[in-house]
Amino acid sequence: MACAIGLLSGCVVQSTKPEAAPPEPVAQEPSRPPCPQGSARDLELESIEWLDRGDTERARHLLDCAIEESPDSRRAKLLIRQLDADPVSFLGARHYLYTVQLSETLSKIAQERLGDDLKFVILARYNDIRVPANLVAGQQIKIPGTRPTESPEPTVVEEEPQQPTAATEPVVESAPPPSDDGSSQRYDDALALEQRGELDGAYSALSALKAEGADLPSLDADLARVRSALVAGLENKAWSFELAGNIDEAVATWQRLLKINPGNIPAQLSVRRLTQ
Repeated sequence: MACAIGLLSGCVVQSTKPEAAPPEPVAQEPSRPPCPQGSARDLELESIEWLDRGDTERARHLLDCAIEESPDSRRAKLLIRQLDADPVSFLGARHYLYTVQLSETLSKIAQERLGDDLKFVILARYNDIRVPANLVAGQQIKIPGTRPTESPEPTVVEEEPQQPTAATEPVVESAPPPSDDGSSQRYDDALALEQRGELDGAYSALSALKAEGADLPSLDADLARVRSALVAGLENKAWSFELAGNIDEAVATWQRLLKINPGNIPAQLSVRRLTQ
């Protein structure tokens, strides 16, 4: 009767049973994208390209894939460590300013100043450079350590000439006897080529002497100097070809450089970029 009266009077009878709360959604971890096909070396090179463009997330994924492919990969481990490390702790707080020269890249500066071109990653973070590829000539960056100083000019002290006496005779240093195999003459010819700017010929001649085991005290230092100058010249030449739009000439020059310095990162990346 009460319900009937309630219905007639327009009242609404509500249930006192509480409704069940909807289940909370279960958070799912984002699925990791699959690793692309390719060797660990290919993955490393591609990751270096993305690091140079400032895309660290994509680069890290490729580096993780490279580690899965080759757990002992030195390159991948070094690059990941640079992404995770504190730049100041990694390189040190002491630094000096360096002005970037024409056609220089962070990897080239890292090779010359830090001894490893792969350290361009930590060098970029050290300088708050988000996109290493955007480095321009004239830009000032911090280089860890102390500025290399050139050797000072020797001080020349004039001495009064001594009068020769019967007890003292001038000492004449005798030149070393020429090598029987002609290596001394070939060595002199190679240095003459270097002086004329013919670095290709000088490098070939010095490399041949090195391969033959020629006993020349300064051969290693001279070969390293000529090699460094030749690599720098080829790099500048390759960049010039690229800027002029001569892609075939640029690729040929980069490939020629790789025969001299197979580990040159700018050359590896440029050949990959220009031939894709």
